[in-house]
Parts: sequence; structure tokens; C-alpha cells
Amino acid sequence: MKASTFASTCALLLGTAAPALAGPWTLPAGELRVGIDFIRWQADERFVGIPNVKGKPRERVELGTDIAGAELVQSQVALALTLGLHDRVQLTAWLPYLQATFEDDAQGFETVGTGDPILGADVRVTDHLAYGFDVKVPASNVPRTRQLPISEGQVDVTVWQRAGWAFGWHGWLSVDSGYRLRFAREDDLAGVTGGTIRRKPGNEFVALVGGGWRPGAPWEVRWFALTLDLDVLMGADGEELDGADNALQLRRRELIELRTGLLVEPLERLALSVSVGLPLTGLNYPAGPRVLASVAYRLAVW
Repeated sequence: MKASTFASTCALLLGTAAPALAGPWTLPAGELRVGIDFIRWQADERFVGIPNVKGKPRERVELGTDIAGAELVQSQVALALTLGLHDRVQLTAWLPYLQATFEDDAQGFETVGTGDPILGADVRVTDHLAYGFDVKVPASNVPRTRQLPISEGQVDVTVWQRAGWAFGWHGWLSVDSGYRLRFAREDDLAGVTGGTIRRKPGNEFVALVGGGWRPGAPWEVRWFALTLDLDVLMGADGEELDGADNALQLRRRELIELRTGLLVEPLERLALSVSVGLPLTGLNYPAGPRVLASVAYRLAVW
């Protein structure tokens, strides 16, 4: 269905950094969507605070704790594949490669390598509703260190409900919500206390409300659209399973981010999108802007 082209918009799944195809629209049977996604995230501040405690408001502070000048930069390039098995069933795969650096006035760390792939499926039950799931597989070759908490190294399973409405060719509205189960992982503590430690990150609620609009009369421009999205992440506290080093990765995480962007479709099967996300508020999360870009092409494979 034509609404499936709207799903080319890049929607950040907070906490995994992986883009998803927003809304309930699925590809036709036998159609393959091949995309390249790029994400860059840079922060020199972080959100802190204690929820529901008077005198401990949520606020932005410098990213570093004991030493000033700290900055976190994370870039990802990923191959994004979506295959329509049936007009109402599709499979998805997201295969990332990442580079992350953290440095301050005293030291610096860098990580480069393949990230955890994310595999999933969606089933459209009506024209406006779909259910799906995705699994993040711990196949990354990125070191699991305390210095770079980039959500790599453990199994995550997210269950989704996706709703959406297309208004002819003029625009669309989608509301996606999901619950992410995060399983235990083993982290390398070399350079901190030595050895390894098992950690269980907190489970998370994630949501995306997004939409797009194409100019109507008198322009009747159908090849581009303006997009606006609100991403929400609400997490629970994690726990150490065989130790207690109070890792920042295990503290309750929250983030609300507003993104605006542009979707361009110069050809019927080719889509390009770019968006910029600005964090509005959060908790125990870096407070920096994200830039997302994507190019995708749809082709028939049977």
C-alpha cells in the first residue's frame, strides 16, 4: 500500500540507537527495502536528578564528574533490511557498525566495531494496527566496559503495538509503543577493578508519536514531506548480580526527545530522510543532539 513509503522516516528507538519503521504499514509480499542509516550523537552534558524527591530536580550538568571537559560522541552506520513475506507480514534486520569516543581533560577512550544486530517481525492485523517484536542479539565485538555505556552486549526483546493513519497523499500520523525486556550481561572491568561482573540493565517502556505533512494546494508537491516526532524512554533501575560497583549503566534512565526532519522521495521507490533530535528532559542520560539520515530503495524480489 502507498502508506508504506511513509515508513521510510527514521525513528530512533531510544536505548538501542536503532532506527525503526514507524507505524503499522507493511511492505507488499515479495518486496525488499534496502537502506543505509546514519546516526551521530554528541553530548557534553547529561541529565541528573532524583525522581519524586523534593530538592533534587532534573537538570543538565557537565558530562564529566570529577574532571571537566568531558564529551561523548557516538556514530553509527547500519544496513537496514525489510522483507515483505505477505501483504500483512514483514521481517526486519538492522546491522550496525559503530564508533564511540569519550574524552575529558585528563583521558580518553575509543571503541570501534560492529554493534549488536536487531532482528524483528511485524504483523498488520488491520489497516491501522500492527503488532511486532524485535530482538537485539549480543553479537557485537565492542568491548563491554564501564567507560562506554552504549547499550551493547546483552539480549533485549521489545514487543510493539503500532497504530497509524494515512490521510491520502497529504500526510500520516503514527503512534508506536513498546516494552523492552533487557537481560543480564557480563562486563569487563579491566582498568577499573579488574575481572568481570554480571549486570542486569533495567527494563524500559519506549514510545514514538510521529507524523508527516506534504504541501497541498496550491503547490501539490508529493515528492517531499515535513516530519515531526516525539520519542519517549522510561526505564527502571538495573542491578548488579554478583558485585556492587554502582555502575552508571544501571541507574534508571529516562529521555524525551523532539525531532524534526525532511523526507524526500525523488523516485517512487527511492526515499531519503534527515532529522535532528533535541532532548527536552531526561534522567541519567546524556543530553546532546542527535542527527539521523537514511537512504532506502525498494525492489521486487519475487
